[in-house]
Amino acid sequence: MYSSAVGNDLELLNTSKGVYRAVSDGELVMIGVTTDHMLEKVKYPFVLPEARHVLYSFAARYRASCGERLIVTSAARPRVDQPRNASPKSVHPTGMAVDFRKPAGTYLTFMRTELLTLEGHGVLKATEEKHPRHFHVAVLQRGGATSPTVPAGSAAATTKPETRSPTISMAQPATYAVRRGETDAI
Repeated sequence: MYSSAVGNDLELLNTSKGVYRAVSDGELVMIGVTTDHMLEKVKYPFVLPEARHVLYSFAARYRASCGERLIVTSAARPRVDQPRNASPKSVHPTGMAVDFRKPAGTYLTFMRTELLTLEGHGVLKATEEKHPRHFHVAVLQRGGATSPTVPAGSAAATTKPETRSPTISMAQPATYAVRRGETDAI
């Protein structure tokens, strides 16, 4: 994730002032609460436009499939506001990452399957964290004025993107049953 951020010349914002400057310059956009997702204690509800597109699309797909709202617990965070357990190479200060609360049961299966599908298409990189329990999701593609390429039949299929974006045709996402002894890491 960090290599992608560096490769795309993303700025690692150090302070809240830097985050708000990036918002006023249009580099970061606000995540609004919708019927498909909600924010929980998100101090800086801002991300890159590409990350917001993927978030909104994924949240709509999650709500349509699971019947509940996706809960976002973190978005852009300046370096000075990183939690103690954050990696020094965290990409939250760039606005390319969001954290989702980890659901249970079939909702967890859906989330893992969808994130793996999007990861397989190079749209994002997801990490399933244990402390606290959440999914860290970083959008890897930078399209300038275009949105990331999201597979048809996947997260983008249920919402209209804010800008035109090409899609990759694919069949239904593959499913995987976790077997005894395997971990829950993606």
